Amino acid sequence: TGERDTLQAPYVNSGMLTTRGVDFGINWTKDLGDGGSSFYVNSQITYLDEVKIQDAPGEIVLDVRDTLSTTYYGAQYKYKMYNTFGYNLPNGRASVALNWRYLPEIKSETAARNPATTQLGADSYSVFGLNTRVMINDRLEFRGGIDNLLDEDPVVVEARPGLDSNTDVTRTEYYDALGRRAYIGLKMS
Repeated sequence: TGERDTLQAPYVNSGMLTTRGVDFGINWTKDLGDGGSSFYVNSQITYLDEVKIQDAPGEIVLDVRDTLSTTYYGAQYKYKMYNTFGYNLPNGRASVALNWRYLPEIKSETAARNPATTQLGADSYSVFGLNTRVMINDRLEFRGGIDNLLDEDPVVVEARPGLDSNTDVTRTEYYDALGRRAYIGLKMS
């Protein structure tokens, strides 16, 4: 608001970018008896049918679906899944849930430009989380959980066998670099 600031923007002219895909959302709940408990599944599945780019007008059009870029366009997974499996205790006073995020194996962006490349993309990746909530009384709710439950290491990306292992390179927007961690909270209404 009236302050001077510096703007940094890359000089990139994408000649073209097209995408096509579909997202599936699945929500299912099964009541378990008369006590008010239930089991539920929430799932979000993204399927990417096509991603094509052209670096600049007149350049070759590249199919970058199923590739991981460490520079401009990120990861274009063929599909990815975010799932929650949970159990609500009777009368909704408590719940526990397991979250599972899955990313499939993906090729290096170099493969879109040179199919014979030996540069690796990234292996498949699963990370789990556990969370719970308990109503202490009508006004207090306790919640807590553990992210990266199994303490999965982030996946190494863009390694070049025999040249560079890239053991220090990952994409933290896709792969958890923080490791296992816990959180708690108290809600008052």
